[in-house]
Formats: sequence, structure tokens, C-alpha cells
Amino acid sequence: MRHSTLIVIILLLRLIANSQVSGTLLIAGVGKDGLVMVADSRGSTGNKQGQLIAYIDSIPKIFKLKNIYLAITGQWSIGNTFLSTIVSGFNKIRTSKNDFVSVVTSFVNYTDSLYPVSKFPNSSTTSFVFAGSDSVNYLIQGYMRDLGYTRIVRKKTLISDNKAVPYLGAYYQYSSLYTCDTLAKEFTKTIYSYAKASNLEHEIGGPISIVCIGLNNKLKYFKNSFSKNIYKSFSSLIQDLKSGKRKFIPIIPDGDKEAIQAIIETHE
Repeated sequence: MRHSTLIVIILLLRLIANSQVSGTLLIAGVGKDGLVMVADSRGSTGNKQGQLIAYIDSIPKIFKLKNIYLAITGQWSIGNTFLSTIVSGFNKIRTSKNDFVSVVTSFVNYTDSLYPVSKFPNSSTTSFVFAGSDSVNYLIQGYMRDLGYTRIVRKKTLISDNKAVPYLGAYYQYSSLYTCDTLAKEFTKTIYSYAKASNLEHEIGGPISIVCIGLNNKLKYFKNSFSKNIYKSFSSLIQDLKSGKRKFIPIIPDGDKEAIQAIIETHE
């Protein structure tokens, strides 16, 4: 029990950061008519000195995972494999059980087996948040690759940075009193308000992805999935960055060019 509680606390306190793409504020909550999960779409990148140099928007961070939904914080890849590719590969595997716990367990085992932290140490701070439902309950659970699972949340809200909790107000502890639409609006407002007040607008922001589901994982809506920005290889991403189809926004002079060069040196 103590270990489970510690994991919950650390998940809430830790805002994932890394040299490739950092940021992400994720909020998932159970409302009176469904479950809502929102995520910002901004990712910032830094140089070797730890200085933020550029950011990019419209990064897909929420994905369909079998019949439930998965949000990811941390790096957008493990090694040279995009997390979207890992999710797609898992979805192609035929599984005997598709209930929430079985899908969560299978996916974690799948990623740990193919992409172990021991082999990909930079992925240790990558975290997953799963959201789904059965015929009775809405379920939210987190998993950190370096620490393990959180407890399953059934009636409240899970947020990836505890410092943002005050901006949620009553919507944190009492989300089940409000509709999905209200929660989506308030969660979105929380992301922007927290980023501005905490001077994190270079790291957290951009258009917001919103998923709302009902019982038995019935999709009510998915706004801003950014599926057009899902890449199968870094060569495709690099090509789009070079051509200007995808753009980094510089934080420092020529930060966008420096960010592109860093990706080229690491992945080309």
C-alpha cells in the first residue's frame, strides 16, 4: 500500500522533462456522464546546457489503445521508434481479453519486453495514463516506466503535475458532479492558466486534445487527435522539418534551426 501511494504522489509531483521534447500537462477525470482526458500539444526542446531553445505544437499525445485510451508524457520516442508506432504495433496484436486491466497490463508488458528501460535508459521518465470504462465503472490508471503503476482512480481526477491542482478548484476532488463538457472546458482552462502563471508557456500549451468516452468505452468525441502529425520514421519528420511543413518555434535566436539539427544528429 505504501509503495502504491508513493507512486501516486510522485506521478502527481513530477512534470516530465527531457532533452528531446519536454512539457505536457495531462488531466483525466470522471464526470457524471462520462470520462474526460485532456492533454496539451506543445513540446519544448533544449540544448546540451539545459537551455530551452524551441518548441513545437500539435504533437499527438492521446491515442486509441485497443478499446481504451492512452495518454503519454515524456519523450515522443523510445530510441528511434515513435511511441505512436509502438501503440500501433500493439493494436495489431490479437488479445484474448480486452477489459481495462488486461489491456493496460498487456501494453505495459509489451513495451517493457520490446523496449526495456535497461536498454533505453532515456525512456525511464516516460509515463502512460490509461482511461477506459466497463459497463459500470470509469477507470483511470497511470504507469511510470521507472516506478510502476498508480492506484486506479474511479471517481476523481488524475493530473500529471500536482502544482496545477489549485487551478482545478472543485473539479479536482468533485469531478463526478459535473458533465464531460464542463470538465473538458475547465481542464482546458487549467492547462493554459497553470502554464501562464508558472512561466511554462514555452513548455505547456498549443491546441488541446480532448477525449470523452461513455460506459463500455463508447466514444463521445475526440477533438484534436493530430493524427496527421503522426510519423512512422524520424526521416519523415526530418524531411518535413527541413521543408518547413512542420516547424519549431524559436525561443532563442535560431533555436528552431538548432532543434532541427539536434534531431538530425541524433536520429538521421
